[in-house]
Amino acid sequence: MITPRDIPVDRTPLPGVGLRLELMAADGNRLGVIHLQQGGIELFISRSDDPDLAAASVTLTPREAATLIELFGGSSFSHELSHLQEAAAGVAVDWLTIEHGEPYVARSLGDTRLRTRTGVSIVAVVRDGSVEPSPTPQFVFAAGDVLVAVGTADGLARAGALIRGEP
Repeated sequence: MITPRDIPVDRTPLPGVGLRLELMAADGNRLGVIHLQQGGIELFISRSDDPDLAAASVTLTPREAATLIELFGGSSFSHELSHLQEAAAGVAVDWLTIEHGEPYVARSLGDTRLRTRTGVSIVAVVRDGSVEPSPTPQFVFAAGDVLVAVGTADGLARAGALIRGEP
């Protein structure tokens, strides 16, 4: 049986936009979705030689995306998650990357005082393809870590600036 883990998926955080997920199809086209930070999903097809040039794209509302998932044989969990996303419209998700040379490399989540200073919560950290869900305040960051952050759009902008060491 083929599982989703059998096919490599490229994940690209798009700060302020969302998360781009794409795979290479057997015919050479790149298929993907962008989970938009403000809700909704953009579905796209691009060529393998120019992944930034979309041959076709369509933006779906959360309800349309849930229906499409069901058409592909997705689970009812995915459908329910879509409804929860609609209910949490004021909550945004962003992916913040800890870059080399930034102030929180080799420092703990607690050192950032992120939630206190911005109202943003870090719900997971992605490091080298592994996920650390619900990191504790003692979790120490490394360069290249991608923080899955949840909060308001303003809070996420402040959190990104804080992580980068901007005033």
